[in-house]
Amino acid sequence: MTENPKRLSDWEEEILSAPHSATGSPAGRIQLNVRCYDSVASTMDQARKELERSDCALPMLVLAAEQTSGRGRQGRQWVDSGDSFLGTFIFKCDQPVAKLAGLPLMVGCVLHDLFASYGAETALKWPNDVLSPDGRKLSGILVEVVSKHQETYVLIGVGVNLLSFPQKVALAVSLFDLCGRRVVSPQMARDLWPLLSPAWDSFVRSGFVLFKEKFLGHCLYLNQEISIKFSETDINMGIFGGISDQGSLLLRTKDGVKEIAAGDLLPQ
Repeated sequence: MTENPKRLSDWEEEILSAPHSATGSPAGRIQLNVRCYDSVASTMDQARKELERSDCALPMLVLAAEQTSGRGRQGRQWVDSGDSFLGTFIFKCDQPVAKLAGLPLMVGCVLHDLFASYGAETALKWPNDVLSPDGRKLSGILVEVVSKHQETYVLIGVGVNLLSFPQKVALAVSLFDLCGRRVVSPQMARDLWPLLSPAWDSFVRSGFVLFKEKFLGHCLYLNQEISIKFSETDINMGIFGGISDQGSLLLRTKDGVKEIAAGDLLPQ
């Protein structure tokens, strides 16, 4: 495993030298620091290591060509095909952790716009996935908060099947399948940052409420019967009635509306 960053790698030069995104939008107002690796256990774990370095300058993107132990929500394994975007963005955050509710949904909105710029039609699945309109998984989002020396840092992990998808993963799809474009990791990083940077600024100032209507406009299973799975023995059923201003799912049940902050959404 290679854990030394390739500071002068082609990937870093390609990301940092490009002044515009694929859509012609101006580059992010804040300089993004980039560390690229051939292989890491996971970009989330590597991001935590970067925070221990004396030369850690934020915001930062940790980007890898390979993960040997990638993970998603609740410790689930993230499997990639070798042609994936595997990255973690690191931000310093001055807001209370409670105000970060809905952050994965905001990132989903940003990814939806990015994929649309490539010509791919996608949909959002609460709380942290981007799917094809027919329900195949294209991208997953993982958010973790790190407290260090009385400071708070937010790690936003993004995994995207770019050119192919793992054959052993059921109901998966690649960006190439959806739009026919061969987008590679450094290009996606270059195009994503001008969208994510201002969205992060807006989210920190105002929270998820600014992104709520966009999320509702593109989310799957709204007003349909669903189940929310908390564990093998704890499952709630009802109608997906909407999203709160904090990003919680509103589940209409026979006992009233339940506000659910986390869980697995299962369509019926």
